Amino acid sequence: MTKNSVRLYAGSQTQVISTATVEDIERYSIILTVDENNKVQITPYGTIEVEQLDGGDEWNKYEEAKTYTDTKIVKRFYLYYRYRTIRTPATSTQPAVWNNWITIKETLRRME
Repeated sequence: MTKNSVRLYAGSQTQVISTATVEDIERYSIILTVDENNKVQITPYGTIEVEQLDGGDEWNKYEEAKTYTDTKIVKRFYLYYRYRTIRTPATSTQPAVWNNWITIKETLRRME
């Protein structure tokens, strides 16, 4: 990854570091890349397919803001996308078979 990108599991997929396999990471991971205007580009990491959806200016962005109660900076991603994972890889005679699309609209808070 780069200084302005991060890899994470899509949607509600849970990553357990001690048991994650390369196949799991390739199957479920997406990359979030933040540009100079704090807009987020969502791309696949491995075999997952991902499509970024248009939710207007409120979505697919990164934001740093002070909380109302103190001066602490809270860092959040606002994401809107859909993804699907491969069920059966393509062969020389058959196309790949994919699971259904899952649509995600989520806010992720960076924990420090």
